[in-house]
Amino acid sequence: MPFPTPTHTNINYRPASEQSNPLIQQRCVLDIFLPQSWIENTHASTRQTVIYIHGGGLIEGQRNDNPDLTTTLLNNNIAVITADYRLSSDGITAPTYIHDVAAITAWVFNNIHRYLGNSQNITLLGHSAGAYLITMIATDPQYLAPHNLKPEDLAAVIPVSGQMLTHEQIKTEQSINNHTVITDKFAPLFHHAKTDVPILLVVGVNDIPCREQENALFAAYRQRAEKPIKFLPVPDRDHHTIIFEAHKPNDIVFNTIKQFIDNHKRDTIQTTA
Repeated sequence: MPFPTPTHTNINYRPASEQSNPLIQQRCVLDIFLPQSWIENTHASTRQTVIYIHGGGLIEGQRNDNPDLTTTLLNNNIAVITADYRLSSDGITAPTYIHDVAAITAWVFNNIHRYLGNSQNITLLGHSAGAYLITMIATDPQYLAPHNLKPEDLAAVIPVSGQMLTHEQIKTEQSINNHTVITDKFAPLFHHAKTDVPILLVVGVNDIPCREQENALFAAYRQRAEKPIKFLPVPDRDHHTIIFEAHKPNDIVFNTIKQFIDNHKRDTIQTTA
């Protein structure tokens, strides 16, 4: 597929008072991709927007790492926001990058109407470390609270191959052996019963060792707490192919993601400013 061209690019999502910081100038930016149908018909509607958060173990990665998925979403009349965030390799430690993803989310909520979208229909989608970050946003209300938002303001959250325990890079930051299993305030599992936002977990059966089981455990605990959860383990998919082959025709991952987004679409019409 050809690389999609952003409708708007390099928008800084942190407050203006912080934007003189060189690292924030470099990392805290997002791109906006709008479907052609939105541009041709500016009438406000229940349009859907996906915020995509990239992976990379909290030490690498960039916002437009999956252009094929972006194109497929656009072809399904879904706007896409891709965003970078500060990384542990920049000398940043937890929870700074979680706060960055909360700031991304808040920026989209506050501004998507300017780009023909509807804040009632925003979905978080992330892969690997990005999946971990969006699940922290979805399960621990403290991160969206400073922005006068709550997880339930999101239409849906879709983590793909994310860590549900404390992330390994956070353990590295704290000089804790990666083989030590921790479920603390930096683990989505720790917060599994706090919110009611609909969550779809997607993971490859051939993923990183323990990743499928980690997600299954989170899903089981959330189900026991009677919180909205769907769990999709996909045979013959690994940590890479689970998301980077999702654009292929009739792919089970994309079809499930699209159906989940559609099933949680809110019908409230928002007037554009």
